[in-house]
Amino acid sequence: MRSQSLKSHVRSRALVVLFAGTALSGVATGASAGEAAAPPAELQAQIEALQAQVRLLQGQLDRLQAEVGAQAGDKAAPAAPAASAAAAPGPIQLPAAPAPSAPPATTVEWKGAPEFATPSGFRFKVRGRLQYDGGVVENPRDRLPGDTFGFNSRVRRLRLGVEGWFPGDIQYKAEADFANSTVGYGDVILYWQPKGKIYSLGVGNYDTFQNLEQPSSSRYISFLERAQMVEAFDHTRRLGIWGGLADPKNDAWRINLGLFNDRIRADNTVGRPEGSFGNDDWLLAARGVYSPRVAGGRLHLGVNYQHRRFQTNDLAQTYAARPFSATIDQRFVSTGAIAARGDEVMGLEAGAIFGPLHVVGEAQRVKVDAIRPGEALTGRQATAGVRYNGDPTFTGWYAEAGYFLTGESRGYSKGLWDRTRVKRPVTQGGPGAIQLNLRYDRLNLSDRVAGTGLAAPDYVNGGRQSGLLASAIWQPIDYVRFTLQYTRVWVKGGPLALTADPGATAATGKFSTNVYLARAQFDF
Repeated sequence: MRSQSLKSHVRSRALVVLFAGTALSGVATGASAGEAAAPPAELQAQIEALQAQVRLLQGQLDRLQAEVGAQAGDKAAPAAPAASAAAAPGPIQLPAAPAPSAPPATTVEWKGAPEFATPSGFRFKVRGRLQYDGGVVENPRDRLPGDTFGFNSRVRRLRLGVEGWFPGDIQYKAEADFANSTVGYGDVILYWQPKGKIYSLGVGNYDTFQNLEQPSSSRYISFLERAQMVEAFDHTRRLGIWGGLADPKNDAWRINLGLFNDRIRADNTVGRPEGSFGNDDWLLAARGVYSPRVAGGRLHLGVNYQHRRFQTNDLAQTYAARPFSATIDQRFVSTGAIAARGDEVMGLEAGAIFGPLHVVGEAQRVKVDAIRPGEALTGRQATAGVRYNGDPTFTGWYAEAGYFLTGESRGYSKGLWDRTRVKRPVTQGGPGAIQLNLRYDRLNLSDRVAGTGLAAPDYVNGGRQSGLLASAIWQPIDYVRFTLQYTRVWVKGGPLALTADPGATAATGKFSTNVYLARAQFDF
């Protein structure tokens, strides 16, 4: 009976040893899997304590086995301690910490050109565009002087640059334009807009929030040139600082305010006796846009304003425009240099996109702060412009409609025109994107400021120019575009009216002409 009782006791002790060993194994396994909540030093101490208890229990088990073997005549029992000692668990070592994994490699995504990105937030790409124009501007009645009428071609833009992002959502961009053997500048900016935040801040050479069409990239406009008022009212990039507030969730509204100085010039000393550091002209600009999504489409409503002060030693401004083509150096309408301290520009914008259809129109009014005849200038103030008896006012506006025959929708983002994505590019056996556009554009640079005469200082005879434009655009893929354009031009008054229409007066003479243009373009 005693032998059976001892055997039962031995089995119980063996189960205890087995449980302790299992517990040790579980602790070690949990540590290797990274599941232990305790630090490695504390975990090692717990394991060593459990090991001591196992060795104590193993010794007791060995003695009991020897006693049972002696009573039962089991000759093999004395060998148990050696076997048990061999089976006793040794020290358990914690697994070595896994080696740190290498950071993910830099990724490359193609967006017309490779864009490199790192997990830490750095991004970089080379960017650029080429626009090659050719066409014919007919000479009205073959009466106007100049050798750029008829066929001509030119590289309209040859722009190369870089853009990228630093960690923290800080963007930079720098572009130079090498078209026609001269160097110009596009965006040269440092811009910060934190993701999901309402505010932004920028500094550099940038568009001054003039309207909808000028800040929109030339890659995305409907015709080869922007509206007449953009050129006539001298809307261009300038050096400055600006900030903005915008809807970060739905892109439904935005407000921008900026203070700008002069543009980047290749030689600022031209016409500036005080040297290249004498740029004291400035411009205060503001623009607000409301662009909600409505009935499956999108509306665009905007206002813009600029208050401009001219260079102290060059208090003059010329308002002029080409006949809808940059292949000619003629300006059919021009005020000539007007003596002025500055001007104010106010504009309205309205548009809508519904599927393949878009409609848009803009209007601007310029009021000139003219210098009167006999008015004394002080200090460094100087002007070579014509003085008028009042403040001239000029206007420009256009209305446009366009339709994609292939079902695309015109690109729009952040209050500006954006890239149109081709639904069925030729690389997938499709026709690409085909768009037809129609526009009427009118510019008035004539104004009576006083008296009854038809010349200065009572009347500004800059002329009125209107154009009916039609364009067809084919995009075989997102980054390539071909454009054909026809324009019928009408002019009344202006500096060339008497030459083209000898039987009339300078203010009432009329003439018209045709303009045929084409452009091949790609960007990356």
